Amino acid sequence: DHLLLFLTDATVPPTNNASEQALRWSVVFRKVTHGFRSDWGAELFAQVRSLVNTAKRQGISALDAILRALTSSQTDWLFS
Repeated sequence: DHLLLFLTDATVPPTNNASEQALRWSVVFRKVTHGFRSDWGAELFAQVRSLVNTAKRQGISALDAILRALTSSQTDWLFS
């Protein structure tokens, strides 16, 4: 029923390209640096990329999102 939904609903994209583009930074970073030296480094990178990508989709700049994350004890601003 939902396979061809994009044909009748213009708000539904025909591909998952947005998801692939969100992963692109991580793939490029991994290829250039040949991976991470520690588990915490990999986790930190994933958390920062997730924060920045989510903020971008909410219309918040990367710098503003990082500043808010570092100075706020709550993250409800990100999901509003």
